[in-house]
Amino acid sequence: MTLIGTLTLTVALFTMLYITCRDDLLPLYHPSITKEEACTFEHHNPMVSDVICLPFFDRIWCILTTFFALSVMQVNIRAFYKRFHGVISVEDNNNMINWGWAVCISFPLIGFFDEWNYAPLHFTIAGVFFVSTCVYGHKIGNRFFEHRSKFPHLSDSKILFLKFQGNFMLYLLPVFFASFAFHFHVPLWEWILGVSYIN
Repeated sequence: MTLIGTLTLTVALFTMLYITCRDDLLPLYHPSITKEEACTFEHHNPMVSDVICLPFFDRIWCILTTFFALSVMQVNIRAFYKRFHGVISVEDNNNMINWGWAVCISFPLIGFFDEWNYAPLHFTIAGVFFVSTCVYGHKIGNRFFEHRSKFPHLSDSKILFLKFQGNFMLYLLPVFFASFAFHFHVPLWEWILGVSYIN
């Protein structure tokens, strides 16, 4: 389910991006964006939020992310909680699962409250999702690395990859926020982070 859900979301997201750029959909629904600016990272378009709130894409995205959150994310969050039970402190494990629930709840809500009609709510929920995903991924990767001797069935390369991915996402988050201030390819960083989060 994890592999199917992850692959489906990733393919759907890039398919929506391709159709959006191929058919010049952004200028049709967002009058402030010209055709020349529509699909160029230099002009800060398209952001992931611009693509997933287009008509019909929004429905597809909401269905897929709700399915993913309920059938993949929450199952994995609970599985990691059980796996770390007795390995790390109860407080640390509870702290991780709380970050995990924030990820699970906020992810589908990003699509339900689009940036055009519910901008303050959309950006707040997106911020919760971005931060909680980074913190949760960072904690999971580092806890596996710190206690790798208690997981002999996992190879060192898998544990190192988990640690790398968790640290990569956490350290890339400030770069993403800084790109807004410096107007430096903001959508590119968002797409890199978004795909990292899903996978």
